[in-house]
Amino acid sequence: KVILLEGDSHAASISGVITEAAINSNQNLVICLKECLSRFGLESLIQRYKITTVVSMRQYPSIPSAGYEAIEDLAKRNPVITVVLIADNPSFEGWSAPAIFGPKSIPEKRDDVEVSQFGALTRLTQLDRDLENVRMVPVLDLLCGSVNCETEIDGRIVYSDDNHLSAFGAQLLAHRINSALMSTP
Repeated sequence: KVILLEGDSHAASISGVITEAAINSNQNLVICLKECLSRFGLESLIQRYKITTVVSMRQYPSIPSAGYEAIEDLAKRNPVITVVLIADNPSFEGWSAPAIFGPKSIPEKRDDVEVSQFGALTRLTQLDRDLENVRMVPVLDLLCGSVNCETEIDGRIVYSDDNHLSAFGAQLLAHRINSALMSTP
């Protein structure tokens, strides 16, 4: 089995978790960030490395419809490949380090995050529901409380900047990602 991690800088922030999952399950790993979503790019990698699972994480609220269509097209054309879509983490817009950390950090309201991600989460959930080989991994409940999304959990920093998970933040998603990968045929 071979896992392909594709996406943008958000995928890069969870690459350690995916690498660990691949090692623990005795699978090979190919990482292709930024320009991998094109049909030619993915198809070439799938054929060359005999990819069995594609893990994708992106700043989904900001990708155009063509990005979702490319994911859907990939899943439909390759029904034996499992596509794991990791929903995007909350973004703390307009902040930059070190303001996002410490006593001056202001949490994002969970309701605001849900509103900003509504369209993306709806599309990802629909792909999960409509295509048998697609698994969507939600993350808001792991990174946010019932009211706020914090930059720290139990005194540990969740983000490396205003919208990328730290190693600790990525580790919070590890169990759910591993479960999605284990459920692949």
